[in-house]
Amino acid sequence: FQAEDGIRDYKVTGVQTCALPISALFNRRQFGRSLAQHVDLATRTARPLGLMLLDVDHFKSINDALGHPGGDRVLVGIAEALAGGARSEDIACRIGGEEFALILPGTDAAQALIVYERIASRIRRPLDERGDIGLELSVSAGIATLLPGETAEGFMLRAEIGRAHV
Repeated sequence: FQAEDGIRDYKVTGVQTCALPISALFNRRQFGRSLAQHVDLATRTARPLGLMLLDVDHFKSINDALGHPGGDRVLVGIAEALAGGARSEDIACRIGGEEFALILPGTDAAQALIVYERIASRIRRPLDERGDIGLELSVSAGIATLLPGETAEGFMLRAEIGRAHV
């Protein structure tokens, strides 16, 4: 799992960084760069590449029930589930408010499902096990593997279209 090594998403002496402070995951800008680089590499080397997109279901309701600090704890829990279930070569990102992505280099469909199951089992735990008030957490997830000649944009779109409630 690649983390940001102390980088935060705010301006420090005029330089914008590439990770979000609440989740310690790369941000959407870095996700776009990393995805494009890995699509290019996979295309040139004919290595497999997987992509997993996760979206927290009904996040507004969670925020309403727990307040923003509780919602932040949920986001941190998702980030921890990604970090705990990812392999060292995987790239975890928070790409929107409650949207997350995991770039899976060298990963075919069968391997991507194994990574997904590891992460999903961590996410499915009730929130009370994380110190919150017993809400069940569910996510919508989409997994895709890169097709020959596919662009980064097309790859991401296929993963988005493939999202299913888990």
